[in-house]
Amino acid sequence: MTEVSTLDILRIIAAGLVLILGIIWVIVTVRRLKIRWSGNAGIGLGVTLIIYAIPLGWLCARTDPAPTLVFLALGFWALYRGIRRKRREVVAATRRRTGHCVNCGYDLTGNVTGTCPECGRPLQRVTA
Repeated sequence: MTEVSTLDILRIIAAGLVLILGIIWVIVTVRRLKIRWSGNAGIGLGVTLIIYAIPLGWLCARTDPAPTLVFLALGFWALYRGIRRKRREVVAATRRRTGHCVNCGYDLTGNVTGTCPECGRPLQRVTA
């Protein structure tokens, strides 16, 4: 069994503090700004977690890589979900602006019924 040095113990303590402060920072920021989980919020959280994993990886380099891997996994997951959500938001906004159904993309030019004939979803009109 290998002996743990004082520097390794300090790195573990520092990594734990960094982890706790990071979680507190994310929770406080989300609550204070009342962020709706949109594409931009997901992308920002993902990038923050990935960047946050770099110093955490340095602190845990000789002891335990698990916290770094957790931050990287959560960061890439949030980034992936944020990009998917942002793409859906852009597609919906484009469809709404061009007069298509937000749900299925059906062209609603001339439709006066208030629902999409293709999927039955109520229309969301663009207000100028």
